[in-house]
Amino acid sequence: MSQFQTTNPAEEMNALGFAGLPADILDLLGKEHLDSPDFFNMRLTCRSVQAKTFHAFGKRYFHHVKFMLSPHSLAALEAISKSEFSSFIRHVGIGLERLHTNKDHTFHHLAYSKDKRGWLKKYDQTYEDEVRKQQEMEQNKTNLKILVKVFRTLPNLKTVGVGGPSIKSQAAERIWDTENMQSWGTEHMLRKLGAEDDRADRKREPRYAKDRIYRCKKAPERQTILYDEEKKHRTFGIVFKAFVAAADRGLKLDLYIPEFWTWYSAEEAIPSSLFSLKGSNVEKALSRIGSLTVNLTDVYGDGDEEKQLLDTWIEGLCRQAKSATSIQLCQEFGHSQNLDYFFKPLAEGGYTQLKSLRVSCVEIELQLLLGALRKLSPTIEVIYLSTFNITKAGYDPIIMYDESYGRYDKWGDVYKLLQDLRKLKTLSLAYLTEYRGPIKEETTDDNSEGEAIAALVGPIATAIADDNKKDGYWKYQRAWKDYLVVYGHQKIVDALGRAIKDNEETITQDYWGRRGCKKFRAVRVRKLRS
Repeated sequence: MSQFQTTNPAEEMNALGFAGLPADILDLLGKEHLDSPDFFNMRLTCRSVQAKTFHAFGKRYFHHVKFMLSPHSLAALEAISKSEFSSFIRHVGIGLERLHTNKDHTFHHLAYSKDKRGWLKKYDQTYEDEVRKQQEMEQNKTNLKILVKVFRTLPNLKTVGVGGPSIKSQAAERIWDTENMQSWGTEHMLRKLGAEDDRADRKREPRYAKDRIYRCKKAPERQTILYDEEKKHRTFGIVFKAFVAAADRGLKLDLYIPEFWTWYSAEEAIPSSLFSLKGSNVEKALSRIGSLTVNLTDVYGDGDEEKQLLDTWIEGLCRQAKSATSIQLCQEFGHSQNLDYFFKPLAEGGYTQLKSLRVSCVEIELQLLLGALRKLSPTIEVIYLSTFNITKAGYDPIIMYDESYGRYDKWGDVYKLLQDLRKLKTLSLAYLTEYRGPIKEETTDDNSEGEAIAALVGPIATAIADDNKKDGYWKYQRAWKDYLVVYGHQKIVDALGRAIKDNEETITQDYWGRRGCKKFRAVRVRKLRS
């Protein structure tokens, strides 16, 4: 009898090698540490690894899914709802992508007519077929039937989303970010119709302009071929109906109003791209909102009649979203506008479940902001305020010629109120300003060196308090920043306490403080004697 025992190398590898690792370790690797290609390759090594990473795969790729109202995409949703991965789904989002029924719209950016003729020759029939399928699906209400069935049968579904940002670049195709996820089936449709990849077919200009890049347009752009501004409201209506039909499930609605253009007739009550706030299905759906996001990037200025109508529409939407736990209004950086119409419903109260408020690029009157924060005090846990300006609101500009600048400080009142929000756990403040009125001409002398430096350095200025100057040298040097991000209630209280004190000191001394720009202490270091 041989003294050696033969073994199976594959079995030994599985028992002692990579495949022999505990399932919880493989689960952690799959969910937290590997990118998608590596994770897929790992699952293909052997059946044992595939079985052990089943839960990691389901949690990572099926916890939050997004589809569009096209036959191909909804067929995939229906199939997944019947698969072994259906139990992992907690959120189903429906994007606004849809084929534009006006074919000429897709050729808006084509450079040459010959490119248009070439595309039509190859893809025209396919495009017509896909548009016809899309229209038949809506006429037969197949999309509504599938959504109702899915919303009712997914065992662990918690929320339904509709809307979202328009994904214009393939670079964002596989970002597993719940807010920016691209609808399933988008890339399939774009490839099928020969739409242009945003990164494809680039050419450089001559050497004297070598750093400038342009793109030859030989096919419709991806953001135009699946974007129909005038008919995207239909998606909202279909999802609202399906959501209400599954009301017995107790689902929550996540509503994301994407950026849009207000190019519509003044006779219209609302833009054609938006949905009416009236109707039983709409009202019932909005009463179950969990999160509300509105992107105001492309709206007009306050003086436009269209903008005023839009303000009324958004105010009505906010009034019906009192069940929301999260509200966010985002705008293009540097384009602030008055949002009194948004804060008025908040100041009236009734948002008994609101925990998170994120608002950027805002001009608002002080008392309205304070009133809204007071009403939210019982529940609010997260506040993000960015590029926030407190407006004049009746203040006489002549008062700013007076020496007592501190009497007219406004953000100090906001800081004190934020300290009293007992449930506040996360606070982010950035680029805060307030109306200060005209400023007297300033002179630079030996005793105002700190202010002179601040005027020269700009937003990242170093301000020196007068009470810290002694014998011609600076005893302390403070570095300031434009933002404050704090986690934890007590840390928020302490940070705001320092901000209140620093604000009182610098409002009459610091260059930017006198002009209404709020700074937060970054560091405080002792400077050596010269």
